[in-house]
Amino acid sequence: MAKENSIRSRYSLEVNAVLNRLDDLKKGRIYEITHTRGDGSHHTIAENIKKDFLLLLDMIDNDAPSATDLIFNKEDK
Repeated sequence: MAKENSIRSRYSLEVNAVLNRLDDLKKGRIYEITHTRGDGSHHTIAENIKKDFLLLLDMIDNDAPSATDLIFNKEDK
């Protein structure tokens, strides 16, 4: 279990976004396999993982507020 003030806890929504995209790949939920329009192509999913991961690193490096912080208007860390 993550500590209350850990990076994983603070940025849980951002971390889960990356993990969910990776899980989609793991489960084969990509358009080229399912032919379901709601599933992204392997290229789109990979680009989104890269974008989300780099954004998360930037947020951590700059001590930027997480999505959770913004939702709940948290000013303290």
